[in-house]
Amino acid sequence: FKQKTAYEIPLRLVVSEMCIRDRSEIVLDCTDNFETRKVINAYCLNEKKILISGSSQGWKGQFFALDFRNENSPCYECFFEDLKGEDLSCRESSIFSPLVGIIGSFMASELIKKLISIGELKSEIIEIDLKQNKFRRLNLRKNENCLLCSKVKK
Repeated sequence: FKQKTAYEIPLRLVVSEMCIRDRSEIVLDCTDNFETRKVINAYCLNEKKILISGSSQGWKGQFFALDFRNENSPCYECFFEDLKGEDLSCRESSIFSPLVGIIGSFMASELIKKLISIGELKSEIIEIDLKQNKFRRLNLRKNENCLLCSKVKK
C-alpha cells in the first residue's frame, strides 16, 4: 500500500470529500488555478452555497461573490467560459504582495457582512489594477448558454 500525495489524488475527489463534511453556507475560494476554481464553483452551484472568490496576478486582481441560493445568480463559468491554456499558478507568475492583502480584505468584508446579515450580495466582479491605481466594478449576468448552469439540479 503506497500513501498518495495530495498531488496524486484527483481534485474532484478532494473537493467532494471536503464538502461532504462541510456544513457551511459560504465557501471562500483563494485558489491559484482555474481548474480548482471551476470545481469549487460547480460544487457551490449544485449545493446552493455562497461563493466568495478572489485572485491576483502581477499588479491586477479581482474578487466576486455569488449567491447560488438565488437561481438567477451567474456562476464562474458564465463569465469565464474557456480558460484553457491561460492558467498560471502563483509559483509561475509574480504577484504584487500588497494586492493579495487588498483582495483578502474585500473577501473578509463580504464574509463578515454575510455572517451578520447586512447588505446584499450583488452579482458583480471588482477588478483592481494597483499599477494604474484603478478599480472597476462590473455587473455579472447569468449566461443563458452556460454549460454548467444548464446541468445544475433544481
